[in-house]
Amino acid sequence: MADIFHATINSLAVSLSAIAIMLVVCLMAAYVVARKKVPFSGFFSLLFIAALMIPVQSAIVPIVQMISGLGLKDKLWVLTIVYAGLNMALVFFILKNSIESLSPELDEAATIDGCNLLQVVFLIIAPVSKPALATCGIITFLFTYNELAIANVLIESRELRTVSVALLSFKGDFGILYSVIFAAVIISLIPTVTFYLLAQEKVEKSIVSGMLKG
Repeated sequence: MADIFHATINSLAVSLSAIAIMLVVCLMAAYVVARKKVPFSGFFSLLFIAALMIPVQSAIVPIVQMISGLGLKDKLWVLTIVYAGLNMALVFFILKNSIESLSPELDEAATIDGCNLLQVVFLIIAPVSKPALATCGIITFLFTYNELAIANVLIESRELRTVSVALLSFKGDFGILYSVIFAAVIISLIPTVTFYLLAQEKVEKSIVSGMLKG
């Protein structure tokens, strides 16, 4: 069971890091596309739409080949970047739609008060967009924490395994340790349930506001 605790910590570190990277990058990109008339903004939106149309499973082989060619296998930080990149397209559009629903007067008032672009994004837009950010965080967490295929290929060391890969070790060649598996599954579910309960209120507000807007 010690392996499950260690693997759970690995999964939490990877998931939370991927969420932080993805939210920061996507929030800035979504704000620029939604608010600023920059060249090629429509082209970048089309690229994100194209990324949404590509199944994650079809990208596994190219990702593994690229990372293996660079000699970066068996590193948790590489897995973190991969997870963040795979979720950016969906998160970008959620945040872009959320920012577009906000009044531009918020930006103008903040600019008049002396805020620069980064201050407007992170001190004005981010707090107002908490429901959308919470929704993106839960979606990303559920994917990264439970993802198996990519982690199983990129992570080889026993001490770096994520929780989904560690659960595979309880299946032996001559049998399955059901009692141990059930206990390990309960332990692995604790972070997921906790994370959802912490962000549940924000997600419900996001759903309600989307319904009212529609």
